[in-house]
Amino acid sequence: MKTWIENRLAPMAFALCVLSFYALPFSVARAQGTLNWNNLITNWVETPAPANGNWQSIASSSDGTHLAAVLDPGAIWTSSNSGTTWTQQTSAPSEDWCSIVSSADGTHLAAAVPGAVRGGGGGIWTSTNSGTAWTQQTGAPSEAWSSLASSSDGTKLVAVVNGGGIYGSTNSGTNWTQQTDAPSELWDSVASSSTGSNLVAVISDAGIYTSTNSGNTWTQQPGAPTNAWDSVASSSDGSHLVAVASDLRVWGSTDSGIIWQGQNDSPIESWESVASSSDGSKLIAVAYGEGIWVSTNSGALWVQTDAPTTNEWVSAACSGDGTVMAAVDNAGGIWIAQAAGSVQAPPHLYLNRAGDSVTLYWQNVSGWSLYQTANLNLPVATGWVPSAAPTLLNGTNYLTVTPATGNAFFQLQQ
Repeated sequence: MKTWIENRLAPMAFALCVLSFYALPFSVARAQGTLNWNNLITNWVETPAPANGNWQSIASSSDGTHLAAVLDPGAIWTSSNSGTTWTQQTSAPSEDWCSIVSSADGTHLAAAVPGAVRGGGGGIWTSTNSGTAWTQQTGAPSEAWSSLASSSDGTKLVAVVNGGGIYGSTNSGTNWTQQTDAPSELWDSVASSSTGSNLVAVISDAGIYTSTNSGNTWTQQPGAPTNAWDSVASSSDGSHLVAVASDLRVWGSTDSGIIWQGQNDSPIESWESVASSSDGSKLIAVAYGEGIWVSTNSGALWVQTDAPTTNEWVSAACSGDGTVMAAVDNAGGIWIAQAAGSVQAPPHLYLNRAGDSVTLYWQNVSGWSLYQTANLNLPVATGWVPSAAPTLLNGTNYLTVTPATGNAFFQLQQ
Protein backbone atom coordinates (compact mmCIF):
# COMPACT_ATOMS: atom_id res chain seq x y z
CA MET A 1 0.00 0.00 0.00
CA LYS A 2 1.51 3.31 -1.07
CA THR A 3 0.65 6.26 1.13
CA TRP A 4 2.03 9.73 1.47
CA ILE A 5 1.08 13.32 2.14
CA GLU A 6 1.99 16.47 0.24
CA ASN A 7 4.19 17.84 3.03
CA ARG A 8 7.51 18.58 1.40
CA LEU A 9 10.61 20.14 2.88
CA ALA A 10 12.21 23.00 1.02
CA PRO A 11 15.13 22.14 -1.26
CA MET A 12 18.52 22.19 0.47
CA ALA A 13 21.61 23.59 -1.25
CA PHE A 14 25.01 21.97 -0.80
CA ALA A 15 28.47 22.85 -2.01
CA LEU A 16 28.93 22.34 -5.74
CA CYS A 17 25.51 20.72 -6.18
CA VAL A 18 21.86 21.35 -5.73
CA LEU A 19 20.04 18.75 -3.69
CA SER A 20 16.28 18.23 -3.74
CA PHE A 21 15.28 15.79 -0.99
CA TYR A 22 11.69 15.36 0.11
CA ALA A 23 10.35 13.35 3.02
CA LEU A 24 6.73 12.29 2.62
CA PRO A 25 6.02 11.89 6.32
CA PHE A 26 2.85 9.94 6.96
CA SER A 27 0.00 7.98 5.46
CA VAL A 28 -3.52 9.02 4.70
CA ALA A 29 -6.32 7.99 7.05
CA ARG A 30 -7.19 4.80 5.23
CA ALA A 31 -3.83 3.33 6.20
CA GLN A 32 -4.25 3.93 9.90
CA GLY A 33 -5.19 0.39 10.77
CA THR A 34 -5.98 -3.01 9.40
CA LEU A 35 -9.27 -4.87 9.22
CA ASN A 36 -9.56 -8.45 10.32
CA TRP A 37 -12.07 -9.81 7.83
CA ASN A 38 -11.88 -13.18 9.53
CA ASN A 39 -13.93 -11.67 12.38
CA LEU A 40 -16.94 -11.80 10.06
CA ILE A 41 -16.58 -15.57 10.16
CA THR A 42 -15.33 -16.35 13.65
CA ASN A 43 -16.72 -13.62 15.87
CA TRP A 44 -20.53 -13.61 15.74
CA VAL A 45 -22.06 -12.40 18.99
CA GLU A 46 -25.61 -11.92 20.19
CA THR A 47 -26.58 -8.34 20.98
CA PRO A 48 -28.71 -7.20 23.95
CA ALA A 49 -31.81 -6.92 21.73
CA PRO A 50 -34.80 -8.92 23.04
CA ALA A 51 -34.01 -12.59 22.56
CA ASN A 52 -37.54 -13.91 22.60
CA GLY A 53 -38.98 -11.94 19.72
CA ASN A 54 -40.12 -12.94 16.27
CA TRP A 55 -37.60 -10.81 14.44
CA GLN A 56 -38.48 -10.43 10.78
CA SER A 57 -36.19 -7.89 9.10
CA ILE A 58 -33.07 -5.81 9.77
CA ALA A 59 -31.42 -2.85 8.01
CA SER A 60 -28.10 -1.05 8.35
CA SER A 61 -26.70 2.39 7.62
CA SER A 62 -23.71 2.61 5.32
CA ASP A 63 -21.20 2.68 8.17
CA GLY A 64 -22.97 0.00 10.20
CA THR A 65 -23.46 2.32 13.16
CA HIS A 66 -27.23 2.67 12.82
CA LEU A 67 -29.27 -0.54 12.78
CA ALA A 68 -33.04 -0.97 12.68
CA ALA A 69 -35.05 -4.17 13.10
CA VAL A 70 -38.73 -5.12 13.20
CA LEU A 71 -40.73 -7.81 14.95
CA ASP A 72 -43.63 -9.80 13.55
CA PRO A 73 -45.69 -9.12 15.56
CA GLY A 74 -44.25 -6.41 17.73
CA ALA A 75 -42.33 -3.16 17.72
CA ILE A 76 -39.52 -1.43 15.85
CA TRP A 77 -36.14 -1.35 17.56
CA THR A 78 -33.08 0.73 16.65
CA SER A 79 -29.43 0.94 17.62
CA SER A 80 -27.05 3.86 17.12
CA ASN A 81 -23.88 2.02 18.16
CA SER A 82 -23.69 -1.06 15.94
CA GLY A 83 -25.92 -3.14 18.19
CA THR A 84 -24.25 -2.45 21.53
CA THR A 85 -27.55 -1.11 22.86
CA TRP A 86 -31.09 -1.15 21.46
CA THR A 87 -34.08 1.17 21.90
CA GLN A 88 -37.72 0.31 21.33
CA GLN A 89 -39.30 3.06 19.27
CA THR A 90 -42.61 3.61 21.00
CA SER A 91 -43.91 6.09 18.44
CA ALA A 92 -44.21 3.20 15.99
CA PRO A 93 -47.25 0.97 16.52
CA SER A 94 -47.06 -2.70 17.38
CA GLU A 95 -47.67 -4.38 14.03
CA ASP A 96 -46.95 -7.45 11.92
CA TRP A 97 -43.90 -5.82 10.38
CA CYS A 98 -42.40 -7.62 7.39
CA SER A 99 -39.63 -5.34 6.08
CA ILE A 100 -37.50 -2.35 7.08
CA VAL A 101 -34.96 -0.33 5.07
CA SER A 102 -32.55 2.50 5.84
CA SER A 103 -30.90 5.40 4.06
CA ALA A 104 -27.10 5.45 3.95
CA ASP A 105 -26.82 7.77 6.95
CA GLY A 106 -29.44 5.91 8.96
CA THR A 107 -31.78 8.89 9.36
CA HIS A 108 -34.47 7.86 6.87
CA LEU A 109 -36.23 4.59 7.64
CA ALA A 110 -39.23 2.88 6.08
CA ALA A 111 -41.12 -0.18 7.34
CA ALA A 112 -44.02 -2.15 5.90
CA VAL A 113 -46.92 -4.19 7.26
CA PRO A 114 -48.52 -6.82 4.98
CA GLY A 115 -52.05 -6.08 6.12
CA ALA A 116 -53.92 -7.64 3.23
CA VAL A 117 -52.32 -10.99 3.95
CA ARG A 118 -53.07 -10.87 7.68
CA GLY A 119 -56.65 -9.72 7.26
CA GLY A 120 -55.98 -6.29 8.76
CA GLY A 121 -55.05 -2.83 7.62
CA GLY A 122 -51.53 -2.83 6.27
CA GLY A 123 -49.40 0.06 5.22
CA ILE A 124 -46.03 1.75 5.12
CA TRP A 125 -44.52 3.89 7.89
CA THR A 126 -41.51 6.20 7.58
CA SER A 127 -39.14 8.04 9.90
CA THR A 128 -36.80 10.93 9.13
CA ASN A 129 -34.94 10.98 12.46
CA SER A 130 -33.45 7.50 12.80
CA GLY A 131 -36.67 6.02 14.16
CA THR A 132 -37.53 8.44 16.96
CA ALA A 133 -40.80 9.47 15.29
CA TRP A 134 -42.87 7.49 12.78
CA THR A 135 -45.57 8.54 10.32
CA GLN A 136 -47.99 6.25 8.52
CA GLN A 137 -47.97 7.19 4.87
CA THR A 138 -51.62 7.36 3.86
CA GLY A 139 -50.59 7.68 0.22
CA ALA A 140 -49.48 4.05 0.28
CA PRO A 141 -52.30 1.58 -0.37
CA SER A 142 -53.08 -1.30 1.96
CA GLU A 143 -51.43 -4.19 0.18
CA ALA A 144 -49.79 -7.51 0.93
CA TRP A 145 -46.40 -5.85 1.16
CA SER A 146 -43.46 -8.23 1.26
CA SER A 147 -40.32 -6.12 0.80
CA LEU A 148 -39.01 -2.55 0.64
CA ALA A 149 -35.89 -0.95 -0.86
CA SER A 150 -34.45 2.55 -0.58
CA SER A 151 -32.05 4.83 -2.39
CA SER A 152 -29.05 5.98 -0.36
CA ASP A 153 -30.65 9.33 0.49
CA GLY A 154 -34.01 7.79 1.40
CA THR A 155 -36.01 9.79 -1.13
CA LYS A 156 -36.70 6.98 -3.59
CA LEU A 157 -38.53 3.97 -2.16
CA VAL A 158 -39.84 0.87 -3.87
CA ALA A 159 -42.21 -1.73 -2.42
CA VAL A 160 -43.39 -5.06 -3.80
CA VAL A 161 -46.61 -6.94 -3.17
CA ASN A 162 -46.86 -10.67 -2.69
CA GLY A 163 -49.65 -11.34 -5.16
CA GLY A 164 -49.77 -7.89 -6.72
CA GLY A 165 -47.64 -5.20 -8.30
CA ILE A 166 -44.69 -2.94 -7.59
CA TYR A 167 -45.05 0.58 -6.21
CA GLY A 168 -42.60 3.45 -6.06
CA SER A 169 -42.19 6.75 -4.22
CA THR A 170 -39.90 9.65 -5.10
CA ASN A 171 -40.56 11.78 -2.02
CA SER A 172 -39.56 9.55 0.89
CA GLY A 173 -42.90 7.74 0.97
CA THR A 174 -45.39 10.58 0.92
CA ASN A 175 -46.85 9.63 -2.45
CA TRP A 176 -46.89 6.21 -4.10
CA THR A 177 -47.42 5.20 -7.72
CA GLN A 178 -48.01 1.72 -9.05
CA GLN A 179 -45.42 0.83 -11.65
CA THR A 180 -47.79 -0.56 -14.22
CA ASP A 181 -45.11 -2.07 -16.42
CA ALA A 182 -44.37 -4.63 -13.69
CA PRO A 183 -46.68 -7.68 -13.81
CA SER A 184 -48.84 -8.83 -10.93
CA GLU A 185 -46.77 -11.59 -9.31
CA LEU A 186 -45.80 -13.18 -6.03
CA TRP A 187 -43.04 -10.65 -5.48
CA ASP A 188 -40.84 -11.66 -2.58
CA SER A 189 -37.91 -9.23 -2.46
CA VAL A 190 -36.63 -6.02 -4.04
CA ALA A 191 -33.30 -4.17 -3.98
CA SER A 192 -32.12 -0.77 -5.18
CA SER A 193 -28.94 0.94 -6.31
CA SER A 194 -27.79 3.98 -4.35
CA THR A 195 -29.48 6.37 -6.78
CA GLY A 196 -32.70 4.41 -6.94
CA SER A 197 -32.39 4.09 -10.72
CA ASN A 198 -31.36 0.44 -10.92
CA LEU A 199 -33.83 -1.94 -9.31
CA VAL A 200 -34.09 -5.71 -9.09
CA ALA A 201 -37.04 -7.76 -7.85
CA VAL A 202 -37.55 -11.49 -7.49
CA ILE A 203 -40.66 -13.66 -7.63
CA SER A 204 -41.18 -16.50 -5.19
CA ASP A 205 -42.19 -18.96 -7.89
CA ALA A 206 -40.74 -17.55 -11.09
CA GLY A 207 -37.93 -15.29 -12.29
CA ILE A 208 -36.03 -12.06 -11.79
CA TYR A 209 -36.94 -8.63 -13.14
CA THR A 210 -34.77 -5.52 -13.38
CA SER A 211 -35.33 -1.83 -14.08
CA THR A 212 -32.82 0.83 -15.08
CA ASN A 213 -35.16 3.82 -14.81
CA SER A 214 -36.48 3.75 -11.25
CA GLY A 215 -39.25 1.31 -12.12
CA ASN A 216 -40.82 3.04 -15.11
CA THR A 217 -40.14 -0.09 -17.15
CA TRP A 218 -39.29 -3.60 -16.03
CA THR A 219 -37.54 -6.42 -17.92
CA GLN A 220 -37.65 -10.09 -17.09
CA GLN A 221 -34.12 -11.42 -17.28
CA PRO A 222 -34.10 -14.63 -19.33
CA GLY A 223 -30.60 -15.40 -18.07
CA ALA A 224 -31.96 -15.92 -14.56
CA PRO A 225 -33.43 -19.35 -13.82
CA THR A 226 -36.99 -19.84 -12.68
CA ASN A 227 -36.52 -20.54 -8.99
CA ALA A 228 -38.48 -20.01 -5.80
CA TRP A 229 -36.52 -16.85 -5.05
CA ASP A 230 -36.52 -15.58 -1.48
CA SER A 231 -34.21 -12.58 -1.42
CA VAL A 232 -32.09 -10.32 -3.63
CA ALA A 233 -29.39 -7.71 -2.93
CA SER A 234 -27.59 -5.11 -5.02
CA SER A 235 -24.32 -3.21 -5.04
CA SER A 236 -24.55 0.58 -4.89
CA ASP A 237 -24.18 0.95 -8.67
CA GLY A 238 -26.58 -1.88 -9.45
CA SER A 239 -24.04 -3.92 -11.39
CA HIS A 240 -23.42 -6.67 -8.84
CA LEU A 241 -26.53 -8.60 -7.85
CA VAL A 242 -26.95 -11.66 -5.65
CA ALA A 243 -30.07 -13.74 -5.10
CA VAL A 244 -30.99 -16.76 -3.02
CA ALA A 245 -33.69 -19.41 -3.15
CA SER A 246 -34.43 -22.29 -0.84
CA ASP A 247 -32.55 -25.53 -1.54
CA LEU A 248 -30.32 -23.98 -4.22
CA ARG A 249 -26.91 -22.40 -4.41
CA VAL A 250 -26.40 -18.66 -4.20
CA TRP A 251 -26.72 -16.99 -7.60
CA GLY A 252 -24.96 -13.85 -8.75
CA SER A 253 -24.72 -11.40 -11.63
CA THR A 254 -21.99 -8.88 -12.43
CA ASP A 255 -23.74 -7.15 -15.33
CA SER A 256 -26.87 -5.75 -13.68
CA GLY A 257 -28.81 -8.98 -14.04
CA ILE A 258 -28.35 -9.95 -17.66
CA ILE A 259 -26.25 -13.03 -17.00
CA TRP A 260 -26.68 -15.10 -13.84
CA GLN A 261 -24.42 -17.82 -12.53
CA GLY A 262 -24.72 -20.19 -9.63
CA GLN A 263 -21.85 -19.64 -7.25
CA ASN A 264 -20.53 -23.16 -7.10
CA ASP A 265 -18.68 -22.70 -3.84
CA SER A 266 -21.88 -21.82 -1.99
CA PRO A 267 -23.73 -24.71 -0.34
CA ILE A 268 -27.29 -25.74 -1.07
CA GLU A 269 -29.26 -24.51 1.91
CA SER A 270 -32.67 -23.22 3.00
CA TRP A 271 -31.70 -19.64 2.19
CA GLU A 272 -33.89 -16.86 3.54
CA SER A 273 -32.00 -13.61 3.02
CA VAL A 274 -28.91 -12.11 1.41
CA ALA A 275 -27.18 -8.73 1.79
CA SER A 276 -24.30 -6.98 0.04
CA SER A 277 -21.70 -4.29 0.63
CA SER A 278 -21.70 -1.23 -1.61
CA ASP A 279 -19.14 -2.66 -4.02
CA GLY A 280 -20.62 -6.16 -4.00
CA SER A 281 -17.46 -7.78 -2.65
CA LYS A 282 -18.71 -8.55 0.87
CA LEU A 283 -21.79 -10.78 1.03
CA ILE A 284 -23.82 -12.44 3.76
CA ALA A 285 -26.46 -15.12 3.30
CA VAL A 286 -28.55 -16.69 6.06
CA ALA A 287 -30.29 -20.06 6.02
CA TYR A 288 -33.26 -20.93 8.21
CA GLY A 289 -32.14 -23.39 10.89
CA GLU A 290 -28.79 -23.96 9.20
CA GLY A 291 -26.47 -21.03 9.77
CA ILE A 292 -24.84 -17.93 8.31
CA TRP A 293 -22.38 -17.83 5.42
CA VAL A 294 -20.06 -14.97 4.42
CA SER A 295 -18.09 -14.18 1.29
CA THR A 296 -15.42 -11.48 1.11
CA ASN A 297 -14.66 -11.91 -2.61
CA SER A 298 -17.96 -11.33 -4.41
CA GLY A 299 -19.15 -14.89 -3.92
CA ALA A 300 -16.15 -16.75 -5.31
CA LEU A 301 -15.66 -18.37 -1.90
CA TRP A 302 -18.29 -18.86 0.81
CA VAL A 303 -17.42 -19.75 4.41
CA GLN A 304 -19.83 -20.81 7.13
CA THR A 305 -19.52 -18.61 10.21
CA ASP A 306 -19.53 -19.58 13.87
CA ALA A 307 -23.11 -18.30 14.26
CA PRO A 308 -25.48 -20.93 15.67
CA THR A 309 -26.66 -23.43 13.08
CA THR A 310 -30.05 -24.09 14.66
CA ASN A 311 -31.34 -20.51 14.82
CA GLU A 312 -34.21 -19.52 12.58
CA TRP A 313 -32.31 -16.93 10.56
CA VAL A 314 -34.65 -14.89 8.35
CA SER A 315 -32.97 -11.57 7.51
CA ALA A 316 -29.47 -10.18 7.04
CA ALA A 317 -27.91 -6.73 6.72
CA CYS A 318 -24.48 -5.48 5.64
CA SER A 319 -22.84 -2.09 6.02
CA GLY A 320 -21.68 -0.28 2.90
CA ASP A 321 -18.02 -1.11 3.47
CA GLY A 322 -18.83 -4.66 4.56
CA THR A 323 -17.22 -4.27 7.98
CA VAL A 324 -20.47 -4.78 9.90
CA MET A 325 -22.88 -7.64 9.32
CA ALA A 326 -26.06 -8.45 11.24
CA ALA A 327 -28.75 -11.11 11.17
CA VAL A 328 -32.03 -11.70 13.01
CA ASP A 329 -33.48 -14.90 14.41
CA ASN A 330 -37.21 -15.37 13.96
CA ALA A 331 -37.34 -17.17 17.30
CA GLY A 332 -34.49 -15.46 19.11
CA GLY A 333 -32.37 -12.34 19.02
CA ILE A 334 -30.13 -10.18 16.87
CA TRP A 335 -26.56 -11.19 16.14
CA ILE A 336 -23.69 -9.14 14.75
CA ALA A 337 -20.11 -9.51 13.50
CA GLN A 338 -17.59 -6.74 12.87
CA ALA A 339 -14.36 -6.81 10.89
CA ALA A 340 -12.61 -4.78 13.54
CA GLY A 341 -8.86 -4.87 13.78
CA SER A 342 -6.08 -3.38 15.80
CA VAL A 343 -5.69 0.26 14.82
CA GLN A 344 -2.09 1.36 14.75
CA ALA A 345 -1.02 4.80 13.61
CA PRO A 346 1.55 4.69 10.81
CA PRO A 347 5.05 5.95 11.60
CA HIS A 348 6.10 9.50 10.68
CA LEU A 349 9.07 9.98 8.39
CA TYR A 350 11.53 12.76 9.26
CA LEU A 351 14.55 14.23 7.47
CA ASN A 352 17.60 15.92 9.02
CA ARG A 353 20.53 17.66 7.34
CA ALA A 354 24.09 17.63 8.64
CA GLY A 355 26.74 19.00 6.29
CA ASP A 356 26.58 17.13 3.00
CA SER A 357 24.61 14.26 4.54
CA VAL A 358 20.91 13.75 4.99
CA THR A 359 19.53 11.34 7.58
CA LEU A 360 16.01 9.96 7.42
CA TYR A 361 14.52 8.44 10.55
CA TRP A 362 11.22 6.91 11.62
CA GLN A 363 9.76 4.79 14.37
CA ASN A 364 10.27 1.09 13.81
CA VAL A 365 6.76 -0.25 13.21
CA SER A 366 6.29 -3.75 11.85
CA GLY A 367 5.25 -3.85 8.20
CA TRP A 368 6.48 -0.36 7.24
CA SER A 369 9.52 0.05 4.95
CA LEU A 370 11.28 2.98 3.30
CA TYR A 371 11.03 3.45 -0.46
CA GLN A 372 12.48 6.08 -2.74
CA THR A 373 12.26 7.42 -6.30
CA ALA A 374 13.97 10.05 -8.42
CA ASN A 375 10.81 10.60 -10.49
CA LEU A 376 9.54 14.02 -9.48
CA ASN A 377 6.30 13.96 -11.49
CA LEU A 378 4.13 14.90 -8.54
CA PRO A 379 1.47 14.53 -7.33
CA VAL A 380 1.85 10.91 -8.45
CA ALA A 381 5.51 10.04 -8.34
CA THR A 382 6.32 6.63 -9.81
CA GLY A 383 9.13 4.12 -9.86
CA TRP A 384 9.34 3.54 -6.12
CA VAL A 385 12.08 1.10 -5.08
CA PRO A 386 13.20 -0.10 -1.64
CA SER A 387 15.82 2.08 0.00
CA ALA A 388 18.97 0.68 1.57
CA ALA A 389 18.55 -1.18 4.84
CA PRO A 390 18.33 1.24 7.79
CA THR A 391 20.11 1.05 11.12
CA LEU A 392 17.82 0.25 14.08
CA LEU A 393 18.67 2.01 17.34
CA ASN A 394 16.40 2.17 20.39
CA GLY A 395 13.25 1.57 18.37
CA THR A 396 14.04 4.09 15.64
CA ASN A 397 15.26 3.39 12.09
CA TYR A 398 17.99 5.62 10.65
CA LEU A 399 19.20 5.87 7.07
CA THR A 400 21.97 8.33 6.16
CA VAL A 401 22.63 9.35 2.55
CA THR A 402 26.19 10.60 1.94
CA PRO A 403 26.93 12.55 -0.15
CA ALA A 404 23.38 13.82 -0.62
CA THR A 405 23.38 14.70 -4.32
CA GLY A 406 20.73 14.67 -7.00
CA ASN A 407 17.01 14.39 -6.48
CA ALA A 408 15.12 11.95 -4.31
CA PHE A 409 11.68 11.42 -2.84
CA PHE A 410 11.17 9.13 0.13
CA GLN A 411 8.02 7.55 1.60
CA LEU A 412 7.02 4.75 3.94
CA GLN A 413 5.00 1.93 2.46
CA GLN A 414 3.09 -0.89 4.07
